[in-house]
Amino acid sequence: TPRVIFWGILFFAFGASVYFYLPIRAAQNPSANFGDPSTVGRFFRHVTAWQYRVWMFKRPISELVLSMKGFAIQIATEASVFAVPFALAGAVFMAFRKRRIFWVVLTIFVCDVLYALNYSIPDIDSYFLPAIAVWFLWIGFGVAWIFEKLKWRAVAMAIFFPMLALPAVRWREMDRSDYYLAEETATNILALAPRDALIYLNNWDWYAPANYLQKARGYRGDLVLLDFELMRRSWYLKELLDGHPEALAPARSEIEDFRSKVILFEKGKAISPIVLETAWRGMHFAIAQRALARRPVCGTFYSGEMAKLFKSAPKRGSGALLSIVAADEPFRRLPPSLFALDEFEKRRDSLTPRERSMVAAYRTAWLERAGALHDAGFLERSAEYLELALRFFPGHWNSYKNLAVIRIEQGRFEEAIDIFRRGEPYLPPGSHPEMIYDDLERRIRQRDSLAAVDGNEHN
Repeated sequence: TPRVIFWGILFFAFGASVYFYLPIRAAQNPSANFGDPSTVGRFFRHVTAWQYRVWMFKRPISELVLSMKGFAIQIATEASVFAVPFALAGAVFMAFRKRRIFWVVLTIFVCDVLYALNYSIPDIDSYFLPAIAVWFLWIGFGVAWIFEKLKWRAVAMAIFFPMLALPAVRWREMDRSDYYLAEETATNILALAPRDALIYLNNWDWYAPANYLQKARGYRGDLVLLDFELMRRSWYLKELLDGHPEALAPARSEIEDFRSKVILFEKGKAISPIVLETAWRGMHFAIAQRALARRPVCGTFYSGEMAKLFKSAPKRGSGALLSIVAADEPFRRLPPSLFALDEFEKRRDSLTPRERSMVAAYRTAWLERAGALHDAGFLERSAEYLELALRFFPGHWNSYKNLAVIRIEQGRFEEAIDIFRRGEPYLPPGSHPEMIYDDLERRIRQRDSLAAVDGNEHN
């Protein structure tokens, strides 16, 4: 009826009005202004997930099937598998007794699941919350319906009351009051960075907590933090230029040039991908090369496009980062004991895939540091970093090999044998470790025989 339609539109508009918070707050130029939705164009692109569409509705059938299986497991465990019959019974009960409500919540459930399943990001679980809310609503209706049937009440109670203990059972699993891994990783990134450094970070899980520590706690305000991926967006480049006018001044013209071109792309205007790519690379080279004249340039140059962009730059491990350095630059003294690794130590055997990608920064920087120290002749300091890498990443064969090589160079062949035996399970297929052991044992015999000869000559 017109009356129902009127009230429906009114309450829909009332609910949607929360979006007005975005342009109102963005217009006040806050320190965290993601998407800068202060204009009509940016507001529309922001709320319609323009920059995330590359991950939407492009999944193959095999991935969709795996995602559906994961969702089924998640929704069954949210309230335990005991709740499944209650939810199914509740949905049927609602369909007969509260038909209008049923079709509304079923629409919410289906739309939410279809959207979330087709969005290929790792932290997708929270997107299922509307569907899970409907699931719990159906559980409630199922319990009510079964309790109406007096003869089933005993059965219902036998199943339902154990579910009440679920929060206590899962509390330990869900409790994150002692979770500091993100803070610890960000602290390691900032704490050991050279003073006044310009730092490229290519992972939001590094950039976000590091940015928080700097802005909210005032920690290491001398550093300039750049999110490599967000630098593709015009609003973020403006934020950087406004926030670090002095540090980025030498490359301002190149930044503005790329920004003007990417604005055209964001608005859907025709622009050559080659022109955009050329301006993109020119901007980064200008930032890094001109900054080096006045400040260190560091980053997590570990993977993806950023690794390719800085592939030819000479790099050296600097704490949890890699620094672009001249070949003859002296080493900063950074003993491994300077790292705070209590949280990593506590959780390393139960890390999620996302957490493993977050702490991957350590291994690359440690191995780079070890390699540079070895090349400079600091063998024992190089070994310290390799031992640290093996302590937290024991499955990395090259770390065992490099550490053993150092011990061989030091003439400590017995230790080299022990290291190779520790790393033997991680040898590449087709390897012949017995050849390594035979060679090392030959070296030991040769060393001992030479020592005996020297001893006899001395006597």
